[in-house]
Amino acid sequence: MAIIVGDIHGNVEKAQAFLDYRPEEEHIALGDYLDSPLEPLERQVQALRLLMESRAVLLWGNHDLHYLVPPPFRCSGFQYRETVLQEIIDANYKRFIAAYPVDGWLCTHAGCSVKLAKGQSVTTIAARINDEMAAWLQRGERSNIFDIGIAREGAASLGGCFWFDLREERLWLDSGTKQIFGHTSLDAPEMTETHVALNTECNQESVFLFDTQACEIITLPLPEGRRKSLEDGWKVRRE
Repeated sequence: MAIIVGDIHGNVEKAQAFLDYRPEEEHIALGDYLDSPLEPLERQVQALRLLMESRAVLLWGNHDLHYLVPPPFRCSGFQYRETVLQEIIDANYKRFIAAYPVDGWLCTHAGCSVKLAKGQSVTTIAARINDEMAAWLQRGERSNIFDIGIAREGAASLGGCFWFDLREERLWLDSGTKQIFGHTSLDAPEMTETHVALNTECNQESVFLFDTQACEIITLPLPEGRRKSLEDGWKVRRE
């Protein structure tokens, strides 16, 4: 079994609650550890190091990949002046993978469309995605796993596994493959027979986890003091 969390984006409390929940079980984080509009650099680094120093499986997210040197792409939120993030990611790139199969589920950051999954087993799909990620890291070889679809203002017809947009590209999600992913921001987790979407970055009250053995969403409350601080931050940002 495994315990899985969506996009952390520098939230130390979410990272800690995730790691503390059933620590004896395998834990998987779906990427996007950086680039919060609310969290200061120090807390983003703290959350990232907390996860890297744990035994959790860490997937690449688009907001982590663009700190590679060179990056396969750039996306919004890139903190140009914070070279420490590039140093951390560049020094620890072997700590991250692009895809992971667990209990019959395929875990990626954003999900896979039919152009990536192609009806193969989750183990085969994950191995291919990880091979293509390694080809970029070792030789700079590009792949459609990095595609940015028109739904996210890119040039490709559909986004790759770091950019697939559940809202705009749902019709092309490979429903023949059971998938768990984050990326597309939702008010609450979305769970069907064939996919679980876990990015609830705007929810400051709870962190949502997926338990693959029980096949259910677990809701854990965040500490009230920190929650109030973040809610005030969102209010200022929206105003």
